Amino acid sequence: YEYPLFFQVSIFLLFLYREYKLVPALSKKDSLLSFITIGLSLLFVYLQAYYLSSDFFPLFQDALLMSLVVVYFVFFYQGFSRSKGKSELEELHIGGVGLVGLLFVLASIVIGFEGRMLSLASASFALIIGIAGSSAKIRSLYGISLIFWIVTILNLLFDRSIYDNEEWIFLNGYFLLYAFSAAMLYVLSRLGKALLSISEIYKWSAFPVLLIGTFAEIYYHVPSEYQILGYTSVFAVYGLIFTIAGFFLKDNDLRKIGLFALSIVILKLYIYDFWNMGIVARIFAGFGLGAALVFAGILYNRSKKNNLPPKDLT
Repeated sequence: YEYPLFFQVSIFLLFLYREYKLVPALSKKDSLLSFITIGLSLLFVYLQAYYLSSDFFPLFQDALLMSLVVVYFVFFYQGFSRSKGKSELEELHIGGVGLVGLLFVLASIVIGFEGRMLSLASASFALIIGIAGSSAKIRSLYGISLIFWIVTILNLLFDRSIYDNEEWIFLNGYFLLYAFSAAMLYVLSRLGKALLSISEIYKWSAFPVLLIGTFAEIYYHVPSEYQILGYTSVFAVYGLIFTIAGFFLKDNDLRKIGLFALSIVILKLYIYDFWNMGIVARIFAGFGLGAALVFAGILYNRSKKNNLPPKDLT
């Protein structure tokens, strides 16, 4: 069984050496053909290594698959170094080849890990790619990091083996992964300001990720009769935190998130909760809501005055 794999890997290495060392792409047609053949060569050797290792040496499958991708990126890095200062076509070719390799990295992570380790590995790699793409201002690299974040969140959502009801609410690895993902998405949005259209996706996906993780914590740890109250409390707490933080940090985006969360609480109070309360409870709820709105208005006016440009006294 080892001879077909050895033959395929040898052909793969020789082909990469030929593409990156001996035959540089000179035209659009050559660049496209090279991109297709390099991608197919990685696909064929990856599939053969996967099926052979599944039957004959499954313990070494993850190491074998990842080593093939590492070798691929070694040649890719050499090609990327040579492409600096070259034509836009050649740089585009190298970028496309790199993106193909990242998809196989993602496949290797999904095959090699499961549960929380899968989410942690995917999130870590997404963070590395996002930082590299934002630092080098490579839009494609910065954007493909989103795929790894999507895999991270989907695994947290649908892999039931991750949950452990015996852990403390909000003090467990499951929620920490959500919080880490949300925080890093926001950090990447700040690092990638030069790549405006993609950084906006990072920025406005951070809060929903945190909200999903918090709702999941309430769903799995809070009794069903108190879950609706828990969801409302989450919006109220996050609304206050983000609103106050936005005012003090002078961050309009944080203020928008906070005011949105508080708006949800107000709408729910008037549409559902208010009409199911007693008279006394309605009075106290109305006073509490009015006080909260007055407090928010005072903070907003102060922040607005602080953000005004200084007057020209001359």
